Amino acid sequence: MPVDALIDWVRQHAGSAEVHLRGTGEKPPEGVSLALVAIDPAAAFGAGTLRIELIYRLTVQMADAGAGDALLCALAFAALEAPGLPGMDGTGHRPLRLLAPAEAQARHGPAPGPCLHLVLTVERQRDATPALPVTERILRSSQKVPRRAAGRDG
Repeated sequence: MPVDALIDWVRQHAGSAEVHLRGTGEKPPEGVSLALVAIDPAAAFGAGTLRIELIYRLTVQMADAGAGDALLCALAFAALEAPGLPGMDGTGHRPLRLLAPAEAQARHGPAPGPCLHLVLTVERQRDATPALPVTERILRSSQKVPRRAAGRDG
């Protein structure tokens, strides 16, 4: 499941801080919190590919504000360098990306505090149905087109 891979990735970079998955309306507990804010369909460039973007708001709540800010910056840099998360059960992941604060606010409203908006693109392959053979002529023309006679200049 993509969220499990994302939580594992955050735990890997969060050090000793607790990592929580929560709803967007809940008050964040101490540690690192991930809240799903949107699921957006994305363009798929293959007939057999389905693609969605999962957008998570990542916040850090710590007793020491300086340590919280440092952890948030470390997670931002890790996200910029993140390779694709490992796929599971026919699901592939593209590299994580961050939404710029202005884009995140325009798309999802103002954030309650300093945070990151992580975009996880998930792709799933689907079985392609082969096209059926065409058994009758599709184009019909009622217009007569004059043909040039052989040997005539025209």
